[in-house]
Amino acid sequence: MIVTSGDRSFVPKGGAKNSEHLKGHAADFHVRGMSDSKVFNDLKGGRALPNGLKLIEHGLFTTTEGPHLHLDTSPGLGATPRFVVEGLSRQTAGVYTVVQP
Repeated sequence: MIVTSGDRSFVPKGGAKNSEHLKGHAADFHVRGMSDSKVFNDLKGGRALPNGLKLIEHGLFTTTEGPHLHLDTSPGLGATPRFVVEGLSRQTAGVYTVVQP
């Protein structure tokens, strides 16, 4: 796993002003040797994400600083894991869509 961003004290281009990164509750990453889409779909399909976490796949057309996976604790303890996509096409740049496992 390659973590590209964790805790931070600034909001990068396209980032949220209330980002979980600013609270120390998020990380952006890639898995060496696997596409972000494969990792996202494997975790979503295998229901391997623990309760209380959210996984976002930011695609090629993301409004953030490039394609990556984002994991955070925003649903809260005990909440069902959430899977979200954004920027997988030009039409979905900046559009966050919850997808069902």
